[in-house]
Amino acid sequence: MDKKVIALGAAALLIAGAANAELKAFKVNGETVTVAEQKAIYDRAVQAGQPAGEGLERQVKNLLIQQTVLLQEANKAKIANKPDVKRAIENSRDQILIQGLAQDWAQKNPVSEADLKKAYDQDKAPTATRNIRSATSS
Repeated sequence: MDKKVIALGAAALLIAGAANAELKAFKVNGETVTVAEQKAIYDRAVQAGQPAGEGLERQVKNLLIQQTVLLQEANKAKIANKPDVKRAIENSRDQILIQGLAQDWAQKNPVSEADLKKAYDQDKAPTATRNIRSATSS
């Protein structure tokens, strides 16, 4: 009996592993969607709590098909050349660069536990004083 359970468990692991191995590059109107593109979305979804497996793989594939088709249509219609769209793209690019700079700075300048406690204690002190003043004013 134990051997059957072990064999079934091993089979389940193989199936789960095979499900993850099912990511394959595919084409949408001649444009290739790579395994790397699929895996990036798949992995983010799993990190966010989505259950891994064939269902998620199908969702990722469907999402990328829709996205690819819509981007192809947007390119055909030359949407990126519209002034308001150009401005929005530039604004998004600027925000991404600013965010990248902030992340880079945070990595190079980590905050210590002592600094956090000091900031917390400093922030807490004025609040306690305000609460005492409010209580005595009433």
